[in-house]
Parts: sequence; C-alpha cells; structure tokens
Amino acid sequence: MTGTTVASVNALGVTLSPSLRQTRTLVRFPRTNPDDTSEPPLTVLVDCGGAVSPLPADVRRLDHVILTHPDVLHHGAIAATATVPVDYAHYGGDLGQYSASTRTWLRDTGAWNLPLCVDDLSRSMPYLSRGGAQLFIVSANASGRYDSGDTDANAVVPLFVVGSHAVLLLGDAPTERAWRSVTEAAKPKGPLAGLTQLLVVGHPAARDRAAPPWCPAAGVVVGTEPYGPPDPHPGVLAVTVRMPGTPPATGASPLHLTWTTGE
Repeated sequence: MTGTTVASVNALGVTLSPSLRQTRTLVRFPRTNPDDTSEPPLTVLVDCGGAVSPLPADVRRLDHVILTHPDVLHHGAIAATATVPVDYAHYGGDLGQYSASTRTWLRDTGAWNLPLCVDDLSRSMPYLSRGGAQLFIVSANASGRYDSGDTDANAVVPLFVVGSHAVLLLGDAPTERAWRSVTEAAKPKGPLAGLTQLLVVGHPAARDRAAPPWCPAAGVVVGTEPYGPPDPHPGVLAVTVRMPGTPPATGASPLHLTWTTGE
C-alpha cells in the first residue's frame, strides 16, 4: 500500500494519526536566505520504513540518507524508496546485519558507517548546518562494537535544532543515555544552551516508557499506537518536553518535518 502523510511538524506542533506506524522521517532544512527561492532545498531522510512508500513528488534529490540501525522495519524499503539522486548515505550498526537489498543499495550509494559516538554532546559540532538549523548526532554505534547483536544499542540518534526548538528522533535506541546527553548539553554552558522545547519521537520499549522523557510528568503524549501481533515492534510515541528551568517556548520554528507510514 502506498504510504500516506500522517503527521506534520512545524513550530514543534504535531498531529499524529491514531494508526501511526512511522519508521521514516523526512527533514527539510530552511533556506539560508528565506527570500531566495532559487536556493535548492537541503533534505535529509532518516530511515525509510519496511514497505515501499514513495517520496513526495517535490523531492528530487536527497542530500543525506541516514539508516539508523539494521531493523528491516526501518531500512527494508530503501532501494525502492530512494529513487532520486542521493549525495551522502550513512548507517549505524554493521553492514552485514542489513538485508541483502539494503546492503547492495548502501554499497552502490557509497554509504559509510558513522563513527562510534556514545551519547556525549559536550564537544560535538553540528553534523549539518543551514539556515539556522543544525543536525547533531547524539549517539551512533554506542555499544562499542559495530557488529553487536544488540542492534538497538547501536542505533543512530539524530537531533535537529532550530533556535530554542529541537526534534530528537530516538527511534528504537535506548532512552536513558541519549536523554541525559541532551539535557546536560542544554544547561547554561552547554552546546545546546538556550534550548527550551523539545519534541521527542521514538518507539520506546515498555521499560523506557516509565522514565523521562516518556513518562507523563515529563511531557504530553500526543500520539501512540503499539504494533499488535504478529509484529511486536513498539508503536510511535511522541512527547513535547519543556527543558528544566525554562519558560514555555513560543514562536515559530522554520524546521519542517513529515512522517509517513510504510504500510
């Protein structure tokens, strides 16, 4: 079935479909000069779902593709989805843990494995930056072994920041360390000082849902739909979190994201 848009985020507002099973995020960075319509977009695709879901018709190029980890529900449809030119592709985990079709696509695209990065933003530089928006890699291959059997532990965790707003894509990654890294970096002397509001999206395991940022005390649940049998993969959960010690964030963010199903 062709994928459909089920949620959009602008100014960190989100509306989620009650049947959401999202494993694909398309991020469009704002232009350096908002009035210069001739400037080509900078587009990042994070995962692609497990079934074919065409990209929006106006996406004619992908500047970066990030496959977070070797879970077929996150990477299985990449060869059929990324049919436009791709400048750079990156992945977490070991190449041999991906499906044969994804391995072929990664090799043909010249993809490279992200280096070990263990939930420490204290010395991090933005991985990408344009138009006031930045992409940080919070974590990648954090187990210390690319071929670890715990593929969730090796998942890439991207953080998109625009001014005082940010979007953290946890996916299947363990919550605690990544969340601690972001909150530490948001302290007054940290690299994310000034961050006031964070949208967190992921597929947290049951053990993680009782802790920040997923627990109700830390934010507002705006959408969740667990997968049912025979697919045990957790459903999407999204929370908006006000960073400790900061007033509620206001104003618009130029970062725009769309979530689509892979069904």
